[in-house]
Amino acid sequence: MCMKISAVVLAACVAVCGAPMFADTAATPPDLSKIKMPEYAIKMIERDPVQALSQYYGMAFRLAPDGIVTQEMLDAQQEFQVARMRANRLASMLGYDLDGDGVISAQELARLEKYSEPSRKASLLVMLDTYDTNRDGAISLDELLAAAKAQNAKNTEMSSRYQPVTSVNILMQMDVNGDGKTTPDEIRAVVDAVAARATSCASPCPPG
Repeated sequence: MCMKISAVVLAACVAVCGAPMFADTAATPPDLSKIKMPEYAIKMIERDPVQALSQYYGMAFRLAPDGIVTQEMLDAQQEFQVARMRANRLASMLGYDLDGDGVISAQELARLEKYSEPSRKASLLVMLDTYDTNRDGAISLDELLAAAKAQNAKNTEMSSRYQPVTSVNILMQMDVNGDGKTTPDEIRAVVDAVAARATSCASPCPPG
């Protein structure tokens, strides 16, 4: 019978026992020169290995009941997040569709502008200028969808530019044997190796 281990249980076991939780943990420490983790992740492990291990275990077991993470799984999670962001953006814009027909008509825009506070009037003018691509004075559902997709693409680009490696993506960088998946054993092995190297260094250890 399979048992799903919660992040809370994992954290408690790691904090209390401090010992490997999985029987197949590799006896040979991983070669950290081949583990391309960002410097901030390494520093987090060096500061508090128990907390770091608890965090990475928690992420892995939230993604998969067995804690085994693949790139395909992470890509799917990213797609879900993008879809939710697009839906939220679209829902926000449809808040101006007073009659619910899927079109923000010129009449609706005029009415909203007439009875809105100055800041909202400015937003309406910007929205009309940006989203009304055919310049007919209204914003159709197709134009709304195109605007939501464009905003999503912009957000994704900004996110990748300023945070190229997310905490979840770090899990795939712990794939010690390069088989395309990261197991709880590999997470523990990498954390243990980084922590052991930190304690043996007289000065701050180099990343990677």
